[in-house]
Order: sequence, then C-alpha cells, then structure tokens
Amino acid sequence: RYKELDVENVDLKKELDIAKAKLLQSETSLEQAQTGFGVEKEWRENLQKQCTVHREEISKLRADTTQVAEMKSALRQLKRENDDLKRSCIEQERALIELGDHLSRSKVKAEELKFTVEVAKDNKWVADNEATECQQC
Repeated sequence: RYKELDVENVDLKKELDIAKAKLLQSETSLEQAQTGFGVEKEWRENLQKQCTVHREEISKLRADTTQVAEMKSALRQLKRENDDLKRSCIEQERALIELGDHLSRSKVKAEELKFTVEVAKDNKWVADNEATECQQC
C-alpha cells in the first residue's frame, strides 16, 4: 500500500508541477495581455485626442473658408464699384475737357467782340456828305 501511495504521490507531484507550470504560463500571459491592453488603451486615448484636435481644426478651417468666401464676394463688389467710379471719372474728365474747349472758344469770341467794340468805340459817325472814304476799310 505504501508503494501505491508513493506512486500516487509522485503522480500528484507531477500533476502539481504541470499545474504550477500552467499557472505560471497563465500569469505570464495575463501580464502580457494587461501590458498590451494598457498600450492599446493609451493608443486609443491618444487617437481620441487627435480626433478632437482634428475636429477643431476642421471646424476652424470651415469658418476660415466661409470668411474667405465672404471676403471674395466683398472684393468682387468693391471691384465693380471701383470700375463704376473709374467710368464716372473718365466721363467727368471728358466733360471737363469739352467744357474747357467750349470756355476757350467762348473766351476767344469774347476777346474778338471786345476788340470789335473797342474799334467801334473809337469810330465816330460822320455825316454822309463829309465821308468820302470808309475809315474801317
């Protein structure tokens, strides 16, 4: 009976050693899994932070795009107004040139009239029987 118990004890020790080895292997696997899960958790948290940052950047870029579109529209309007003002300025310059030409011609005519009046002022009416020759001619 002692021999049987001894054999049984040896078998149980072997089973115990096998169970200890399995336990050690399981603990090692558990530690590796926990380490892996920790790393994955850290990656996930970093990715979530990056997603938040990217969402904020996208939101800012959309706002900037809207602002640029509004500024582009305002610039087009200002260019139209500028073109209108340039046309108006050109038309006014032409009108001033025409007015200047007209004024210049009027001044020449006024000087001619003044000269004619001055010449006529110096002339005196002479009786027809005394006038033998026209003085203006």
